[in-house]
Amino acid sequence: MQGDRRWTETAFPVNRRVLAPAVAVLVVAIFAVDYFEPNLLALAALYAVPILISLWLGSIRITVSVAIASAILAAIGVHSSAPPDTVDAGLVAKFSDAANPNSTLYLNANRAAAVFTIGVVTVLALWRLRVERKLFDTREAVMTTLESIAEGVIATDVNGRVSFMNPLAEQMIGVKEVDAIGKPLDQVLIVVDERAPRPPILELARRRDSASNDGNLVARNGKRVPISQTRSAIRAADGEIHGHVIVFRDVTAQREHEEAMARMAYRDTLTGLPNRVSLADRMTLELAHARRNRELLAVCYVDLDGFKQVNDKFGHDVGDQYLKAIAERLRGALRAGDTIARLGGDEFVILLPGLADLRDAQHVARKVLDALSTPIHADSRAFDAGASIGIALFPNDGTEPDTLMRRADKAMYRAKAAGGARVEFATERSQSGKA
Repeated sequence: MQGDRRWTETAFPVNRRVLAPAVAVLVVAIFAVDYFEPNLLALAALYAVPILISLWLGSIRITVSVAIASAILAAIGVHSSAPPDTVDAGLVAKFSDAANPNSTLYLNANRAAAVFTIGVVTVLALWRLRVERKLFDTREAVMTTLESIAEGVIATDVNGRVSFMNPLAEQMIGVKEVDAIGKPLDQVLIVVDERAPRPPILELARRRDSASNDGNLVARNGKRVPISQTRSAIRAADGEIHGHVIVFRDVTAQREHEEAMARMAYRDTLTGLPNRVSLADRMTLELAHARRNRELLAVCYVDLDGFKQVNDKFGHDVGDQYLKAIAERLRGALRAGDTIARLGGDEFVILLPGLADLRDAQHVARKVLDALSTPIHADSRAFDAGASIGIALFPNDGTEPDTLMRRADKAMYRAKAAGGARVEFATERSQSGKA
């Protein structure tokens, strides 16, 4: 009953206390006229009026009650005991037969017409009432959904003026629905696309019925929120566009996830250094640059001395802290244009582009060894550090990334075999220091 009352009050905003008695008074008034003027056939149609008015009460039960009462009163009102002089003589003669000059065929016809009219109007009225109820239920379901979903929704009319906003749209934009109604959409929903400029999405939606893109929502407080939005045309039964609906959602978490995935693809998750994939891209670019400028480029293969003992004795957590501290030391020893990457475990590779001669590579390698000469602190302990470094030069030791990496690796093993904490060059040609 509470749901019916809410539906009635929303779908039919009328004063029930006034309308219900008015319907009853109207039925009684029609009956009174029909009772005293039974020969007027047109009076039967008047019973349709209170039935139709009762629809505004929004109750099937009330409409059916009014129809039944009207049918009963119509049958009583068109009575056969009416005085002869109140009946049209011509109509009586038309419906009379020889055996009974006071025939009641005319009155019976009036009674049948009244009941038939009431029945037809009632059926049509109840059908309309059920349709209205179904439409209301559908609207309530849609409105509840729009108010509950985790997306902002704005509807516009055919002229692009706001006609609806759900609570999330109000929250994201910072504008109340009551303040946005009737305003042009581009004054309420401000979205900037910081990539290549494209036609306004509302214009695209007009052309294709729907369109979508990403951008940054500019809220009223100036904050920019990354959003993904979709706009679709609202078409009526005749196919004409009556407006548009815009659905948008906050994609901040998605953007952050995508950026994190990109970092994971090109960065070592433990140390934050470039990984093997990133190193390969960087090496390709640096070698191309070195070829054009006829410069030396050094590939330094760095392997830590003693890391395995730290990791095995104190565990992986301490080993991870040790590697992070090593990465910071290595960063601090390099020039601005140098690149350091972690291949995995305790292996690192350093790219030294733009070298004038061999001494530049020797100088940076010595700085790396000096940076690792003091103890590393991890888990409130101090650990000795050191590294073995193998260096291969472009173009002396090779012109391809794989060749340079392989020869630098072999040079590193020679340095480790010689006791560690030292630098070895790949070949004698490296030590010539000439491009």
